[in-house]
Amino acid sequence: MVKNQTCVINRCCKSHKERIGAYRLLDNDSWGVEDVVGTMASVCSENAKGRSHVLCIEDTSELNYDNISGRLRSDDPDFGPGTEESMSYSIFVHPCLVVDECSLTPLGFSHVDIWSRARDRSCIPDRHVRPLEEKESYKWAKGAEMSVASLPPEVPKTVVCDREGDTYETMARIKACGCDFLIRSHFNRHSSDGHPIWGKMLESEPACTYEMVVKRKGEATRTALMELRWERFDVKCPRRGSGGYPKTTAVTCVYTREVPGTAPKGTEPVEWKLLTSHEVGGIEEAMRIVRWYRLRWMIEEVFAVIKSRGMDVGDAQLESGKAMKKLVILSLYAAWAIMVAKTALDAKSEDMPASIIFSERQILTLNAIMGYLHAQSPRAKDGKNPYLKQSMPWAAWILARLGGWSGYEKAHGRPGYKTLSKGLDKFYTWHLARTSCDPQQKDVYKD
Repeated sequence: MVKNQTCVINRCCKSHKERIGAYRLLDNDSWGVEDVVGTMASVCSENAKGRSHVLCIEDTSELNYDNISGRLRSDDPDFGPGTEESMSYSIFVHPCLVVDECSLTPLGFSHVDIWSRARDRSCIPDRHVRPLEEKESYKWAKGAEMSVASLPPEVPKTVVCDREGDTYETMARIKACGCDFLIRSHFNRHSSDGHPIWGKMLESEPACTYEMVVKRKGEATRTALMELRWERFDVKCPRRGSGGYPKTTAVTCVYTREVPGTAPKGTEPVEWKLLTSHEVGGIEEAMRIVRWYRLRWMIEEVFAVIKSRGMDVGDAQLESGKAMKKLVILSLYAAWAIMVAKTALDAKSEDMPASIIFSERQILTLNAIMGYLHAQSPRAKDGKNPYLKQSMPWAAWILARLGGWSGYEKAHGRPGYKTLSKGLDKFYTWHLARTSCDPQQKDVYKD
């Protein structure tokens, strides 16, 4: 899938024999989703060792397969109703992407939840009487708990959630498992003195103003003038909260919004109401919280890569929901490899080794390719890799050159996902040819 940049079997496999083998593999009951998720968590844990702080970014995406409903069984338990009433064959996936705070490099997935909703919901008790573990919203707390269990215990962790994760139970469970949280607020919660927290915060003067680049779908990129406030509260447990949770939880409310009257006409002003377990002692720490939340775009990038930027998971036509779930999980892993290459190159993260996604033998192939590029134009800029040898941006630079990028950033900008995807495809061709001809061939580029 990484090689061909798609998880559609008919496109991924070149021959009928390969396609039959892929279908049989996905239908094989000797391995399941849990096996793949466990392997992904192990890889992520290894990559997270020695990090000063990681962000565990969670979100949910829906994959609907009503377009192939004629090929699917109506009683398949691995498909279920979607968010819209007309959807009958949906799968939900909730990954937890771990990102190094310093280098901004995705380290992998500490946990992935995947499920389908029950078709008959008449026997499900009211959500107000169900324990958290029986609710779909448990995915947020579960992601945190599984991340704490799989990641190195000495590495500080902060779980980042969108507004859907704003439940008191989720905050309490995340804090109880030994992890911090950063959640965008959906509700105007009450402090221990009974006052709504966001109204109370607006009574104070902003601590500072700053500029932030805003990129929204369907809107031109612009620079917004933002104001910043923060305050520490003890938020009250809702009256309908399940038993066993503390009556109050200490949170810092970081409130940043576009200065009133400065947003262009016809555009919605930016406003983020953030709740975090971290204490904030000054402007720098408050801005750090805002920067963390801005990194949520990375989980959106994962979904974009598996859906519309090459993996095409929505176009898969497997007739079994069980096999489809396995394919979705595998596509996440493939998309992560593509994202690592682009993110490392954009951030110039030379402290991230190429071994995060490449084996030792594949790194030798990268060296051989670099030797070829250098020999083509030994004195030109595009013949010399500017990054630390065997670092991830060094490897990504090579992939980009294979994908058709000139090497001149000022003239042609940074390479995107499609360019890196083409480079990966060519790289695997090189690697296959090289190892087939001479499995013992050594490094041929020593610069």
